[in-house]
Amino acid sequence: NFGDNFYQNLKLSFFTILLPFSFGIIVLKLKLIKPTFWALTASTGILVLLGLYYRFQYLQGNSFAGSEILGLWQAPEPRISFASFTYKNHWSAYVILVLSVCLCLFLQILKTRVFAFFRCKKSVLLLVFTIISVLSVFYSSSNSGLIFVFLFLLSSILLFSLKKISLKLITPFVLISIVLASLSLTKSVFLDRIKDLFSGDSFRLNLWSDIINQIQLKTFWGYGLDSYKTINGIFQSTEITSARVQNLQGAHQQYIPITIHAHTDFLQILSEIGFIGSSLIIFPIIFGVVSWIFTKPSTKSNLTAISLNIILLYSIVDFPFRNIAVSSMFVFLLSINALSEKYKRGLYL
Repeated sequence: NFGDNFYQNLKLSFFTILLPFSFGIIVLKLKLIKPTFWALTASTGILVLLGLYYRFQYLQGNSFAGSEILGLWQAPEPRISFASFTYKNHWSAYVILVLSVCLCLFLQILKTRVFAFFRCKKSVLLLVFTIISVLSVFYSSSNSGLIFVFLFLLSSILLFSLKKISLKLITPFVLISIVLASLSLTKSVFLDRIKDLFSGDSFRLNLWSDIINQIQLKTFWGYGLDSYKTINGIFQSTEITSARVQNLQGAHQQYIPITIHAHTDFLQILSEIGFIGSSLIIFPIIFGVVSWIFTKPSTKSNLTAISLNIILLYSIVDFPFRNIAVSSMFVFLLSINALSEKYKRGLYL
């Protein structure tokens, strides 16, 4: 059962899979990774600055109603949008992927300017980009985003130490990680969610409990592609129904934002294509991405592999792959990691 939106999803798959994969091949063949990485960093930096500005305007009550996204169009639920992303956690996932690109450029500069690293304007720009990107995740109020950005920076620091990278490069990221952790601990909402998680009174725990009950009936074959929003209503608990009503209070219009997604890409895919489909399609990708951290000789390849693994972890507790920007960026980095050995050992910068 392909579902009513099968052909629309087929067109979306072109932009999320085929197009970034083809672009990855072109970039590798023409050795354009360095300018491509700089373009991604610069464009994301612009989004960060615009997102911070309009987020500040919104929190101050100065934005026009219905123009929360870059002052151009309406956000379905304005409290959870940031920059051009309608969901703050999607923004966080995208930032993690671009931060890995930024760190690759850092390493390239370090190779050529060991003694004048912080006198180089490009290295300073990259450091500023890293700082404001992390702050944008905090400013977007993405609690899970703070956790996974922290995990990415911590994993990168560990990689730097294992590769014996200069302390000059490690120090700013250590400081950023400490500041990030401190900001997280001072957020009352963040602490409340941690308490709810341990007490079992968490919205997502109830949502995941519903989909686990759903999976148990058709574990091997699943319910079919794009079936979650139709099937989940049968298994929906009263806790989720009441929480959904509360979520609509800050919305511009009556809509149902939480029955379309299970807030976990991993369990939702397992529900839709079953264990058999996941074994043939999803699990090989997961095993390949995880193995790259231990088998790739290039530090730059390791950095992008770490970001890919962080996004896979993120997909267990949220739905980053439901966003086109995140999924296409994931496929692009996945492609250049998988194909880099064919065209050049490691990532050519």
